Amino acid sequence: MIQNVKNFSHLLCCCLFLSLCTACTQPSTGNIETPSPMPTQPEVTIPSNSPEATLHEWSGDGFSYTSENLGITVAFPPEWENLMTISDDITYECFVEGRPDPLNCVTLNAIHGGEDGEIPIAYIYWRAADDHGPEADYGECVTLVERKGNVCLCWMPMNTKIGLELLEDTTLYDEYDIVEQGILSGEYEIELLNLERDLSELAFDDLDMNAPVGVGFNLAFENDDSIIFYGTDGLFCYDLSEKEIIFSVDFIKVSGTTGAVQGTAGTDVSVSQDGQSMILVYSDMDTPDAVYDAYYISIPTMTYHCGEYHPMEDAFNPENAVGYVLPGAVYSHTRYIRDDSSWDVFDGYKVE
Repeated sequence: MIQNVKNFSHLLCCCLFLSLCTACTQPSTGNIETPSPMPTQPEVTIPSNSPEATLHEWSGDGFSYTSENLGITVAFPPEWENLMTISDDITYECFVEGRPDPLNCVTLNAIHGGEDGEIPIAYIYWRAADDHGPEADYGECVTLVERKGNVCLCWMPMNTKIGLELLEDTTLYDEYDIVEQGILSGEYEIELLNLERDLSELAFDDLDMNAPVGVGFNLAFENDDSIIFYGTDGLFCYDLSEKEIIFSVDFIKVSGTTGAVQGTAGTDVSVSQDGQSMILVYSDMDTPDAVYDAYYISIPTMTYHCGEYHPMEDAFNPENAVGYVLPGAVYSHTRYIRDDSSWDVFDGYKVE
C-alpha cells in the first residue's frame, strides 16, 4: 500500500472510495505484496489531455527529472521544486488487465507530506494504448506522450485528493491543487530519451576458445555476406568475406543466465529477413506468461535498446538455411559449412 504519514493514512481509511482506488506502490528496495487484480472494465479508454491544455508558461529552466527506466525527461515549473519530490518507483496497481507484474513508474510525492514525504500526488508510467487501467476511472489523468502504440500517462489518483480535503490545515491541499491543475493545464514538458546504446556493451569480456561448446550451435540467419549463430553461452555474427567475427553477445549480459539451446529456458533469437535487425528475449517454458524486456539490435549501426517485447514480423526462418554450423569439441574447432565451402568461424577470434 502507499506509505502515507500516520494521520493522513487514518483519514484516508475513513473514505468509502479507498477499496476501489488505492494505488499499491513501494520503493524498489522494499518488500511488496501483490494485490488482487482490478475488476474487468467494459471498454478501452485512452486518457487525453484536457481540452484547455496549453503550452507551459514558465521561463528559464524547469524543475526536471530524467528516468532511464521510462526513457523520458519530464520538466515542471521551477517553483514546484518546493512542492514535490520526483523519483523512480515500482507500482503493483495492475494497470494491465490480468497482469499483476510490477510496472516501472515515476512518482511525484508531496514534499510537505510529513516526515517521510510519502503522500503521492501523481504517477507517470507507460502502458499499451489499447490496455485499460484504473486511471481511466479513478482520478485525473493526462497523456504526456505516445510512442509506437504505447502511451506515457500521468495519473493523479482520487484517494489522495479526498484525504487532503479532510485535513483541517488546507496548506497541503492547496499545494496539491497547484500541481494537479498545472499538469491538467499543460504546465509540463516531456522529452523522449535516445536509448540507443553501443552493441559492444553486450560483447563477451572473456571466452576461452579451448572451452567445450556444450550442446552445439543454432543458425539464426544466413545470406551471401554473413551468418548469425548462437549457442549456450551467446551469439556471434560472422562475416563470410572478411572471415572474422563482427560482433558477439554474451547471454549473461542479456538474460542473466546462459541460454539453453535445447533446454526449457534461455534467450530466444529472431533476425529479420534482410539481416538488419535482431531481437533477443529471455523465455522460460515453465513460466510461459512471464513478460521480459527485449533487446532490439540494429546491425548496421551496431547499437541496441531495451523495451517491451513484440514478436518480429516476417523473421528469417532458420529452416530455410542452406548451410549449418558444425561444432567442434571446443570453440576453436567450430566450422560453418555451405555446399562445398567451409569457414573456421572462430579462427583468429579474440575477446577485446
